[in-house]
Amino acid sequence: MTSITNNAMKKIFALLLTLAIAFSCVMFVGAEDDVTVKVNGVVIEFDVPPQIINGRTMVPMRKVFEVLGANVEWVGEMRLAVATYKTTIISMRIDEYSFSLTDVITGETEQISLDVPAMIVGNRTLIPLRAVSEALGKTVKWDADTRTAIITG
Repeated sequence: MTSITNNAMKKIFALLLTLAIAFSCVMFVGAEDDVTVKVNGVVIEFDVPPQIINGRTMVPMRKVFEVLGANVEWVGEMRLAVATYKTTIISMRIDEYSFSLTDVITGETEQISLDVPAMIVGNRTLIPLRAVSEALGKTVKWDADTRTAIITG
């Protein structure tokens, strides 16, 4: 009877150990995915969290444009985001690897290349934070230790 008890105890211990390791891995991966965005020292809260996709920090379009001082419109039938900031218009289509930046004073339009296109994730349009922020004249730094995108300007 003792051998059955020892054998059962070994199985229970092995099961608990396996569960503990699996839970630890899930917790570690979840913590690794957390990304913080600060604009001029203020942490920005998003309804859909920022995500790293193909090495780029992607954030919900409307929130980041508005926090940076831009007005944004979504043209659903064209899958197009249009943001206006001072004398600049940004036009960004879903799944395209570039966006246009137009200066309304000079009429000049520049195409900005993207490593990762704007995309729809969980019913939200996510856009590459650095590219859009820099297009609006902001400075962006990445703190790898805290996984924080820091925008100033």
